[in-house]
Amino acid sequence: MKKDSKEIELLKQEYKEKIQKAKQKEKERKEKLCKKIGSEIISLLDKDDFRNLFFDYIQKNNLEKIKSLCSEVDDFFNINYTNNKEDKSN
Repeated sequence: MKKDSKEIELLKQEYKEKIQKAKQKEKERKEKLCKKIGSEIISLLDKDDFRNLFFDYIQKNNLEKIKSLCSEVDDFFNINYTNNKEDKSN
């Protein structure tokens, strides 16, 4: 019985390790994809026309989660588009 119990524990441990590795691999894939998407978006945001359309869309659709990122984008590109848009609308 003890031998069976030990084998079961070993199998459980192997299973946990495989699940952990699969989760880690999935996380790494997501991070890699996010970096690719992020670099593409940054290259697009570097173009004034796209940046203006992007911010306009966010403002019009009240996308709160992304609005907070806009200030980071402003800082990154050393612009103040978000605040200027809000000032003009007031």
